[in-house]
Amino acid sequence: MGHKTVTADARRVDQIISDFLRGLQSGRVPDEQELIRSYPECADELREFFAELRRFEVWENEGGALPTGPQ
Repeated sequence: MGHKTVTADARRVDQIISDFLRGLQSGRVPDEQELIRSYPECADELREFFAELRRFEVWENEGGALPTGPQ
């Protein structure tokens, strides 16, 4: 059975992203590059997250929508 062990680094990345998203919800726009510089040990994961976030924003702005309700 393949149980994934969550590493301290993965938990740290999750916390940084969570803090970033809470900032967005409260109306602040945290600086991506500042976060990456502040956490160099998580830089690759943060860059990947921000790239995915931008792709999602483009998709949403082009009229993409998540399905709601039963399909």
